[in-house]
Amino acid sequence: MIYYLTMKPKLKQKLLDEIMPKLKKASHDFMNELTYEVADEFEYTKMCYNESLRLEPPVALTTGGIMTKDVQLGACLMKKGDSFYISNEMIQRDPKHWQDPEEFIPDRFDPKSKYFKAPGGGPRHPLAFVPFLGGKRICLGKSLAEVMTRFIVPLLFYHFDFEFSSPEQAVKKVRFALGGSESPVFPFVLVNKNEVKPVQPLKV
Repeated sequence: MIYYLTMKPKLKQKLLDEIMPKLKKASHDFMNELTYEVADEFEYTKMCYNESLRLEPPVALTTGGIMTKDVQLGACLMKKGDSFYISNEMIQRDPKHWQDPEEFIPDRFDPKSKYFKAPGGGPRHPLAFVPFLGGKRICLGKSLAEVMTRFIVPLLFYHFDFEFSSPEQAVKKVRFALGGSESPVFPFVLVNKNEVKPVQPLKV
């Protein structure tokens, strides 16, 4: 998410315009003043988070499953005992459901935006966005990740700015997914903006 926003300065500024006033107001005591209710108002932050998950879900390909009975899926017959995998990444980059699917466009999660709909103008399929899968097998950490992002990312942008260490990084981002054979390295230059104050104890 930070990488994509660094590639798109105008989008990063839009996020900063949303979070900075509330963070400055709470800066004297983040531990007690930056509450869940405050963080929950960061709507554009949520959109950026969802868009980063759309382009790069935590796991690009699920672990395998096995059919327990024969099922006809369109022209495909899945037989009992067949194994299968779900490619979250391919689903979320499917041009049938997403306009400009390779582009980082947080507004596609804004109901008022033209990007909120499928390319044909109708609603997207409800399972076109499945970074944590869904139903009974939805990721147990989904809600925690969503809440933590609304705290951590704004605080990082409050205290630091991020710059690429080389111009080439701004052209094309290296793909990242858990379970890869090698973890990519994203070198950034941290620019200190606001001094980090000592942690204050929580009020009980």
